[in-house]
Amino acid sequence: NNVGWCTDISKANPKWLAEAASGGLLMDEGMNGRLMNTEGRKSQPWSEVREYLRDAIPCACKAGGYPYGIVPIEGGGTPEKPAPPPPDGCILLGALMASGMHLCYGVPAAYRPYMQLYARHCDLLYGDGMQFIGDPAPLIKVASANPVWWQEYVRRRDLPNGRTQFIIHLINPSKGERYDAKRNAAPLPQKGIKVELTPPSGSKIDRAFRITADNLDGPDILELQPISEGDKIAVTVPELLYWDIVVLEGGVK
Repeated sequence: NNVGWCTDISKANPKWLAEAASGGLLMDEGMNGRLMNTEGRKSQPWSEVREYLRDAIPCACKAGGYPYGIVPIEGGGTPEKPAPPPPDGCILLGALMASGMHLCYGVPAAYRPYMQLYARHCDLLYGDGMQFIGDPAPLIKVASANPVWWQEYVRRRDLPNGRTQFIIHLINPSKGERYDAKRNAAPLPQKGIKVELTPPSGSKIDRAFRITADNLDGPDILELQPISEGDKIAVTVPELLYWDIVVLEGGVK
């Protein structure tokens, strides 16, 4: 139902909480207004859109619901005449999925590789045992030559077999202050991004991999080599175009 989202569960009204409980589908059509330029009104800056997603998505999940959004994923031609997806469209799609938002409809055919990732690896986006990490600073560090969006996209997922995944989404920021799939140029690719994890006491990271669908025919998995650096584990992501998912996985020592 189009009941919108809230950013503070303590202030949510009873009707919204009842809708969310037991897996309610919470649709926010207002996401369109945040991202689209209309007559007399500009779209919100990326910083405000990201902040809203950071606060609203965990709130919906905590209430027991599933947050869906209607968003203007633009470009990419048609199934009959496909064209490459614009950079801002790829960045927006990555930010929405990394935030934990479910898509309603309207994704053009050119984004098929991302939708294949969405379907094949949805456990890394919405899987059981997923925990939002509000402040990842004590756990994760990301070192890159230029800014990367990642702080609000860190998750911990405890698996049924006793293993744990630490999931870090890396997004190469848009060149524009606001979303604009028609005008914003592609950001420069970033190379050699270092992701560092301080594992919880008693745990051991023994696998790491990166998934991306950027400029590909479908999602690609690249195994990464975890390197011990004192009490930390580090991996290096060779290149980031728009959106990568980095997973560090392990169990008990």
